[in-house]
Amino acid sequence: FMPLFFSWTSAVRGLTLEQTKAKVESEAWPALQTTWLFFTPVNLLNFALIPVPHQNTFNAVASVVYNTMLSLVAGGGV
Repeated sequence: FMPLFFSWTSAVRGLTLEQTKAKVESEAWPALQTTWLFFTPVNLLNFALIPVPHQNTFNAVASVVYNTMLSLVAGGGV
């Protein structure tokens, strides 16, 4: 997901390959750490407290929230 995210946002912004590479080198590791910080508790809650029939929905909603936050940060909205 991360390579696609960085490729897409860089392409939409019209960045060169060199600029995209620099962006990935500076932002990929913090983005991955943020993903772990967000989804580790989400998944712990999901598997510990959410009934099995609702786990997929819970994870989908969490993913929409996460992707919205990621897009806002990438776009400079936050």
